[in-house]
Amino acid sequence: MLKHVQVREYVRDLIQNLPEGAPAPSERTFAMAQQFLESVTVVSDHDAIDAAGFLLERLKILAEPAASCTFAAATRLQGQFTAGKHVVLLLSGGNTSLDALLTR
Repeated sequence: MLKHVQVREYVRDLIQNLPEGAPAPSERTFAMAQQFLESVTVVSDHDAIDAAGFLLERLKILAEPAASCTFAAATRLQGQFTAGKHVVLLLSGGNTSLDALLTR
């Protein structure tokens, strides 16, 4: 998503790091991102995998690595969240399995 936002246009074939669960955004998703996003936070593949492991071990949520980027970014930015505000993280796990997570 960051590369799309940086060039300010939808680019169909940008390189991705995570092998599964990290599809390029659709044109519709990119249009919504341009309208609603204030910023994009990039996390490393390592941080995404660590976040997925934490979510599974502590919260019993199997999130795909691409979805766990949300948690990794929120953890990095937690000092910017103020008391009394709500933070919502949307996680999914449809593009991963326990075997895929354990082989990393």
